[in-house]
Amino acid sequence: MYFGALAVGADVAAGIHAFYFAKQSGVKVSFAFKAVKGEFLQRAMTDVVFVSEDGAIVHAAFEEAMSTGERVNKPVNVVAYNTLNEPVAEFELVISIKVK
Repeated sequence: MYFGALAVGADVAAGIHAFYFAKQSGVKVSFAFKAVKGEFLQRAMTDVVFVSEDGAIVHAAFEEAMSTGERVNKPVNVVAYNTLNEPVAEFELVISIKVK
């Protein structure tokens, strides 16, 4: 359960950028996470906040997918923090975007 909960949090934190830019673009977009790599640094004994500061990378991927018509894959990073602002896990997810 522990692994799954943290993986879902990372998925949502990275995916929220994709949902935002898909809505902004006004075009039909297909996206998924093609790969995931996670490192668990310490046990999360408190609430956890998931942070991805890679919105610009996701935006650039959308722009590239719209201009080329090809599927674009880009790595997106997410860090999970406990309530003491200590990192408990780090993830790298590869987002795959294609304009329909």
